[in-house]
Amino acid sequence: AAAPASPAVALEALRHGLDQLADAGSDEWESIAADYAIIYFTLPPAELIKQLGADLTIMEHTLAAKHDTSLYRVAAQLSGMMALALVSHHQVALARRWWRTARRYADQSGDLETRAWVDGLEVVSGTYERRPTSQIIDLADEAITLAGDHVCCGSVEVWAGRAQALALAGRTDEAVSALRVATDLT
Repeated sequence: AAAPASPAVALEALRHGLDQLADAGSDEWESIAADYAIIYFTLPPAELIKQLGADLTIMEHTLAAKHDTSLYRVAAQLSGMMALALVSHHQVALARRWWRTARRYADQSGDLETRAWVDGLEVVSGTYERRPTSQIIDLADEAITLAGDHVCCGSVEVWAGRAQALALAGRTDEAVSALRVATDLT
């Protein structure tokens, strides 16, 4: 059974409904994702979760109605932001579910930079989630294999997160080496 819509969800549903009538599509959603990248560090996690929840509710209905694969990249980005916000709000179990959703949508988008971005954020977030360092390193290694030599902000995040996990594991030489790769990519 569906829960009653919050005022924020209802207001966003109205706005998105109006946008759809004006033929707004993936460009509007790209702008929404870009807005979250800007406001992420300025909103308290609870407020960010609330706002993302409203937009993701509308995104879910939009994807169900349109089956627009161009929106998968944005769904991955918003899901990744939700995972980060949940980690900041100390809801790690929920965050891990959102990481899986973000990875699924990133994979379905077929966009390597989006997948690298999601992977990079998850690797860096792993230490804050108190994941075992071996798990974080394995996740980083998987992401490095997937991205290959592709240079983007996500690949830098992956190498930086890998360096952090290696340092925490006491593997200093490997950590310094990973940090050098992150520096070179930057």
